Amino acid sequence: MGAAAFCLAASPLLFYNLSDQGQTAASFEPQLGAEHLFYRLTLFAETLDGSALGRYMLSDPPESRLPFATPMPLLFLGALLLTPWRGDSHEYRLRRWAALAFLIAYPQTLIGKDVGVGAHHTVLLWPLPHLIVGGWLASWLNRGRTRQGLAVAVATLCVAANLGVIGSFVQSG
Repeated sequence: MGAAAFCLAASPLLFYNLSDQGQTAASFEPQLGAEHLFYRLTLFAETLDGSALGRYMLSDPPESRLPFATPMPLLFLGALLLTPWRGDSHEYRLRRWAALAFLIAYPQTLIGKDVGVGAHHTVLLWPLPHLIVGGWLASWLNRGRTRQGLAVAVATLCVAANLGVIGSFVQSG
């Protein structure tokens, strides 16, 4: 069932490669270097906080005075580092799966010449960073009143920051 779902989701890419003799794999060129890596990592952080899409969608995007427009890049990094690699609960398995899927998929965007150079490449991975942060926050909801309050406060901060990003897009749009 999983293989069938994968093939269905990948069918546009599969049909393209079948009709063009594997053009996607044949045209892959690695591109390495510090400048290239820094650009890709910066783009990833800007996509997570929403500012990269502002440059993509708006002719005059708003400027942020903060390093990040939302706390999402920092929350993602923290949640990824705190992924439980041991334990057999459903929660831990889901968090591990999301982290592994991200850690397998994202590095591939860092090494290809024309891969990961636009915000849309990160958006294709969009559910994984949010699932990782959501899993981390949800695990705090089950760990006592202090952590519940902190999880609710962090989630509220994220929602408020995202509404602020959307508001700035509307003002600039």
